[in-house]
Amino acid sequence: MKKIVKALNDKGIQLFRDYLYDLKSDPGKDIPISLLDDTALTISVDGYATVEDTVAFSTRLDAGKYLFEALGLVSDSELENTGMWAWLSLFFFDQVCPANGKGLRSPGQDYRYIPSGGFGKGAHRHLLKIPFMIYKTHRMTGRVLLVSDLTKPGNINEEVVSRQKLISNPSIVEVLDLLYYDKNLDRVKKGIDDKKKVLTKKGSLRRFVQVINQFELTYDLYSMNSESIVSLLPEDFDSWLYDES
Repeated sequence: MKKIVKALNDKGIQLFRDYLYDLKSDPGKDIPISLLDDTALTISVDGYATVEDTVAFSTRLDAGKYLFEALGLVSDSELENTGMWAWLSLFFFDQVCPANGKGLRSPGQDYRYIPSGGFGKGAHRHLLKIPFMIYKTHRMTGRVLLVSDLTKPGNINEEVVSRQKLISNPSIVEVLDLLYYDKNLDRVKKGIDDKKKVLTKKGSLRRFVQVINQFELTYDLYSMNSESIVSLLPEDFDSWLYDES
């Protein structure tokens, strides 16, 4: 099925929200795909884009790259349109909220499907908008933030994407890629998502966030390239910088 991208209006968003609520007590309830084409519940977006439900997103990177290409002609103002991302979540609902073997779904918080806006609570957890925004801003340098399963953003999303000063700085994202992305295995290096290791391992992700916070008191990190930031890191980050597993 191929469709022109639209946006749910306020009533459409509410009906989608009602469906998410109903799923918690009726996990087998059918997806209300009729909302996607209902002219009383949708509005056009500025620009032209189409999406197909035959595409499969194995990772957040797949989703970010696909949507970046699909939404190329959509105006920048629409990229913050809550209704458009809600419409896209409903269109790809089988992927953002997959059913188990018995056809039952277990939805998470609404903000995983309907953006909460700005950098407020849950804003960094939308399952489609956030991968799109990361890929749009950082392209493949942001792969370290995107190689996880579409529905499981992981600890790195919580630690980095939730902090605007980190995710908006291309040099910091490049340093994260250098430290924590395993190019040989095409995945995040082992240990970064392990909560125990994150807390204890030298040079871990949480330690990185702490160090960057300290650097910001002294340095203008937005004016620095990745090599300059790496040169400032304490020795405990060397094990991540030079190890590939």
